[in-house]
Amino acid sequence: MRLAIYSILGQEIAVLHDGVQSAAYYTVVWNGRNNRGIDVPSGIYLIRLQAGEQQFVRKAVLVR
Repeated sequence: MRLAIYSILGQEIAVLHDGVQSAAYYTVVWNGRNNRGIDVPSGIYLIRLQAGEQQFVRKAVLVR
């Protein structure tokens, strides 16, 4: 399973999880920072969950 945040331009901002997960309900919190620990600006971001052959993408708005 891979859970990542992308900019509206498709640039990868942060990877929240990349590894094996058993089937269950999970909660993940994004702190609004990129992979280098720098705060990203307010805006629209894409959340992409990829699990095996399946992929889900949702929009999110970060407001500071």
